[in-house]
Amino acid sequence: MSVPWTMEGVSTLTTPGFVYFIQGVAGGLIKIGWATKPEVRLAGMQSHCPVRLRILLTIHGTGKDERELHKRFAGARRHGEWFEPVEELLGCIERFRESPPEPPTLPPKPPKISPPVESYRPPKRTIEPVDWHLTPEEEARVERLRDVVRVLE
Repeated sequence: MSVPWTMEGVSTLTTPGFVYFIQGVAGGLIKIGWATKPEVRLAGMQSHCPVRLRILLTIHGTGKDERELHKRFAGARRHGEWFEPVEELLGCIERFRESPPEPPTLPPKPPKISPPVESYRPPKRTIEPVDWHLTPEEEARVERLRDVVRVLE
């Protein structure tokens, strides 16, 4: 099962926002969706829809709440998140309108931790020059290799 994600990479299943019910002004199918800014979502949908849309209701909720409503009204699903305006769905919208769910209580934000006053800097390392000395045997071996290279050239 895939997890829905917002553009910030945060799961919409637990992010507080709004569950919305959108329908055409003249009636018709009802979209049950979730957004942090339902008015912005409506404007985006309206630009692609040939009929005038309106928000019937928004309630505080998460993506998980939206999914629960989708499951509850699965029998009325017509296409994607669009549902037939059956009596049970219309009654649910009216009950939410009369007694909306309370907004979620968010945990307090953790305090920001200031960076340390003095940042750590590792000590500068200097590379000491290496004094290479070959033993007489190593010098003789190098000289023999040079002779071989000269012959091969």
